This record gives sequence, C-alpha cells and structure tokens, in this order.
Amino acid sequence: MKKNILYFLALSIFVTSCTFENATPLPVGCNATIYYGTDILPILNANCVSCHSAGGTGPGDYTLYSDIKAADTKIKDRIFDKNSPMPPAGSTALTSDQLSKLNCWIGQGAPNN
Repeated sequence: MKKNILYFLALSIFVTSCTFENATPLPVGCNATIYYGTDILPILNANCVSCHSAGGTGPGDYTLYSDIKAADTKIKDRIFDKNSPMPPAGSTALTSDQLSKLNCWIGQGAPNN
C-alpha cells in the first residue's frame, strides 16, 4: 500500500509540473527553418548595411546581430509597410523569396542560428 501511495504521489508531482506554452504560429508558408548566417545575413549585407552600419544614414548597425535582434519587429514593419517601405525607393527592391525568408525568420523568433 505504501508503495502505491508513493507511486501515486510521484506521478501527481510529475503531471502537475508540466507546463504548456502557447506557441506563436509561424507565418503562412514557413515550413523550413531559416538560418541567420546563410539565409538572412546575405540579404542584409546586399540590401541594408550600406545605410544601416556604423556611420551610415540609417538607424542601427545591421552588421551586428544584437542590433538586428533588438529591431526585428521594427525591421519587419518597415519592410512590409507600403507607405514607407525598406529598402527605400530608388534602391533595388527585395525579391519575394527574400521577403518570405525575412518574414519567416522573424516569425521564428529571429534566432542567431
């Protein structure tokens, strides 16, 4: 009997210690992991760091992951804002593939992976 009580107590502690977090759903079409080093960094280097770097005209230094991570939501808002898009008019527009990768990466929490 004592063994059954201890078993039940241990099982109760185990079950009640589990927690569930509501995961934020990924944007539609995000089926693969997007990697910062191989997928995102080349996009930023080609389209953003000419202005968003030390001494550049844009805010933040996008050669530093810490600055990108701190501004990930703002970056997403500016990239997809039709009234004030980034990159600005006169610059090469981002391709649909680049936009999708950025959207998915930010949706995945903008990891430094």
